[in-house]
Amino acid sequence: PSPSDSERFELRRNFGLGEGESLVLVMTGGGGQDVPWPRYLAASQLWGAPRGKRAGEDSPSADGPLRVVIVAGKNASIADGLSRALKLGSDGLLRGTNPLVTVQVARDPGAEPDQAYFVGPQYLASLMDIASVAITKPGGSTTAELAYRGLP
Repeated sequence: PSPSDSERFELRRNFGLGEGESLVLVMTGGGGQDVPWPRYLAASQLWGAPRGKRAGEDSPSADGPLRVVIVAGKNASIADGLSRALKLGSDGLLRGTNPLVTVQVARDPGAEPDQAYFVGPQYLASLMDIASVAITKPGGSTTAELAYRGLP
């Protein structure tokens, strides 16, 4: 079952999400496919841009801070590649050219030391519960769990 609003608030706080910060969960499968979306989002020129020209009105951007969390599975090279492509901030989060977007690779505190980026089911469920949206490959079980949790 989905957590209550107070439980979700506590999960978000424990994960270090700021007020109004959205989380995009990028799931790459158990083998950890290297996908371009985290780098694209970190360099996005549209996230946070004034909406006037996009929406046909003169209004400021409604986009707030965005955290992109990648579940890398067994592929540690995803983390290495992101570390090379993006800059590490003082808060431990990776950044591209968009100041509103931060990137991190999920690390389950309960994971075995030799599987630093493998995320167990309980931690993954918590990530799904605090995410605004998920980007994933079309695996049947992942799609079913996302639907069960009500995550677009």
